[in-house]
Amino acid sequence: MDVLHERCVGLDISKKDAKACVRTPSTKRRGSFTTETTTWGSTTNAVLALRDHLLAARVTLVVIEATSDYWRPFYYVLSEGLNVILVNARQVKNLPGRKTDVSDAAWLAQLGAHGLVRPSFVPPEPIRELRDLTRARTTATRERSRVVERLEKLLEDTGIKLSAVASDIMGVSGRAMLEALISGEAAPQALADLAKRKLRNKIPELTEALTGRFREHHAFLTRLHLDHYDQLTGRIEEAMAPFHGALDLLDTIPGINRAVAEVIIAETGGDMNRFATAKHLASWAGVCPAADSLPMRCCYAYACSAWGTAPRCQPAQCPPCHRRPGSLPGGPGRTRTATRISVPLPSIPGVVGCSASTTPKLWNRSAGKPFPCCQWPLLASGARVINERQAFTGEGHLTRFTRTGRRRRTVVGSCAAALLATTAGMAYAVGNLPPNQPLVQDLQSGGKACATGDDTPYVSTPPRLSAVLYDPEEDNQPSESSPVSGEFEAWWTEAARVQQQRTYTTIILSSGSRQYWTMPNDIPANTVVSWHVRANDGKSTSAWSDEGDGSVCSFVYDDVSPEKATITSPQYPNPEDVFWVDGVGVYGHFTMDSPSDDVVAYRYGFVGGPYDTVSAERPGAAVTIRYLPLSAGPKSLTVRATDRSGRSSGESRYDFNVKAGRAPVAGWKLDDPADSTSAAAEPAPPPVPGPA
Repeated sequence: MDVLHERCVGLDISKKDAKACVRTPSTKRRGSFTTETTTWGSTTNAVLALRDHLLAARVTLVVIEATSDYWRPFYYVLSEGLNVILVNARQVKNLPGRKTDVSDAAWLAQLGAHGLVRPSFVPPEPIRELRDLTRARTTATRERSRVVERLEKLLEDTGIKLSAVASDIMGVSGRAMLEALISGEAAPQALADLAKRKLRNKIPELTEALTGRFREHHAFLTRLHLDHYDQLTGRIEEAMAPFHGALDLLDTIPGINRAVAEVIIAETGGDMNRFATAKHLASWAGVCPAADSLPMRCCYAYACSAWGTAPRCQPAQCPPCHRRPGSLPGGPGRTRTATRISVPLPSIPGVVGCSASTTPKLWNRSAGKPFPCCQWPLLASGARVINERQAFTGEGHLTRFTRTGRRRRTVVGSCAAALLATTAGMAYAVGNLPPNQPLVQDLQSGGKACATGDDTPYVSTPPRLSAVLYDPEEDNQPSESSPVSGEFEAWWTEAARVQQQRTYTTIILSSGSRQYWTMPNDIPANTVVSWHVRANDGKSTSAWSDEGDGSVCSFVYDDVSPEKATITSPQYPNPEDVFWVDGVGVYGHFTMDSPSDDVVAYRYGFVGGPYDTVSAERPGAAVTIRYLPLSAGPKSLTVRATDRSGRSSGESRYDFNVKAGRAPVAGWKLDDPADSTSAAAEPAPPPVPGPA
C-alpha cells in the first residue's frame, strides 16, 4: 500500500495524558518504518513541548481521534505549525482485542501514513464561538421553558390564575404583566390594563385572575432567568453580525426562521465551499442513511450526524417541514422510515436550480415572487431513501414506502442538476469545479497567522509556509478527499530595487490537508518577504489567495539575536557599589533594557524562584519589575531578552546582597491608658552588622 506520509504521528488522548506514536522511516532497512510511542501530559505546557518534539521530528501529519472534548487543547496548539486532522472515532476503530492506548496511537499513525483517514470538519474560531453561543441559547431556551412551568406553579401557589386566561403567559401581554409584578405592582386592575390586542376583551377575567400574592423570591427567579436569556441573545446578535447577508438569504426560505438560520450558519461555518455538493452537506448533517446492502436484500443503516443532536432538534422550529406521518397523499405512512426527510435543512441552502414545470409554485412574500423550485422543502416525512445517490438522482424522485412495504414514488421536482449555492447566493455547476480559493485564515508563516503591514510576523529561521487547500470534486464525481497540490509564490525587493522571486509546488494531498513549503536558506535577512498560494487539482487552478477579498501574507527573517539585557536597581545596587543593603520586607525596582531596538519581552527569574516573562510596551522599550526579598543573604536576577522573531539573547546576571532589614529607631508601649496624648519612647536595640 502506498505511503502518503512517511513521517506521521497518531495521538490517543485521554483526560490526563496522550500517547503519541511517531512513525518514521527506518535507518536500518529501506522501505520499513519504526515507531516510537511516548506519553505526554494534557496541560498547555506539555502540549507545547509535544509540538516542539514533533516539529523536531519533521512530522508531516498528525492524526487525532475525537475523544470527548479532550482533543481540543491538542488540536488548537498543534495546528499552529503542524498539519493536524481530527478523525471520527467510529471510522478509525481498531480491531477487537487490541484496544489499548498505545495500540490505538500506533493504529492511527498507520492509517494516517497510508491516507486512510477522512478529516472531520473543524470550523474556525469565530464560528466555534458562535456555535457555543447558539447551543447555549438552545439550552437556555429549554431551561426558560422549564422556568415558565415552574413560574406557573408558583403563580398557582400565590392564587394568580394568569395561565387560565392567557394562553401564553410569556407573550406580549403576559410578559408585560410579569414585568409589572416583578417591579412590585400588585393592583389587579392595573395589571389587567397591560393587556394587548385581543386579550383586552378579557380584562374582567384578567382582573379576577391576577388577584393573589406575588412573593419576592418569585420575582427574583423570573428576573434571573430572563436576564440570562436576554444576555445570550445579545451576544448571539453580535456574533452573527458578519453573517447577516447569509441569514437574510436563509430566512427567505419557508420553514426556516431566524433561529434555525443562525444554527445552520453556526454548525456549517457559513462557507458551503467546504462541502463538494449538497449531497455531502446532507450526509454530513445526518439526514441521509449510510449504504449497507447485501445481495437480494436491502438494509437501511443508521444516519450518523456530525452535528450530534443539533439537526435533530431543529425541525420542531420549522412547522412546514415537520408534518405528521399521515399528511402525505397516498397513505398514512409510518414513522419506521429509514430516514425521515423532515430534516431537509442542510439541503436547502445547497440545492438550487431545476425544472419548474413539475413543481408547484410557492409564493415568496418578502421577494414578491415565487420561490425557485427545489428551494421549498417538499421532502416531507413519510419518504425515505436507501442511499445518498437515490436521494439526489437527477430525476428528483424519492422512494416512499407504504405499510406493506410497496414502493411509491413521490415526485419532488425534476431537478436536472444539483448545484451548490454559497451563502452569498452564488452557484457552481456540478462538474469539473476549480479548487476553492485559499482563505487567509488558513494560511500561516512559520506557524504564525497570515498578516502584513505593521502586523507582519518575524521569524528566527527560514519559515515553513502552510495553507489548507480544498478541491470540491474529482473527475466530475463528488469526493471529500479530492487530490490537490499547492502552488506557492514568494517575492521580495533587494537593496538595488531588484525583485527576486521563488516558487514551489507541493506534493498532491487530499482535499482539506495542510500543505507546506519550507523556504530556502538564501532568503535575505531583515527584508519583508511576501507570498501567496493557490490550489491546483491537475485540471484547473484556484484564484490566488490575495485576489478579491484576500490578502497577501508577509514575514521578516531575523537572523541576529538581540544583545544582552542591562539591569539596574536604585534600591538594591550592585555589591561593587554597596555591599549590603537593608531590604527584607522592602520592595525593590529592577529596570531591564537592551541596546537592541527590536526586543519585545524579557524572561527573568530570581534565584530560587520560578521564571516569568514580561512584555515591553513597544519594541525596544525598557521594562521595570518589582521584587520583595523575604529572606536575607546573597540574591541574583537572571534575564534574557527576546526579540520579535523569538530569538533570545545571552543571559544577564545581576547580583545583590540583602540584610535582615533596618533596625527600629524607637519603640512605643502599646499599653498606655485610653485617651493618652503622648507615648513613652524606648531606646532602639544596637545595630547588628552583616546579613544577620
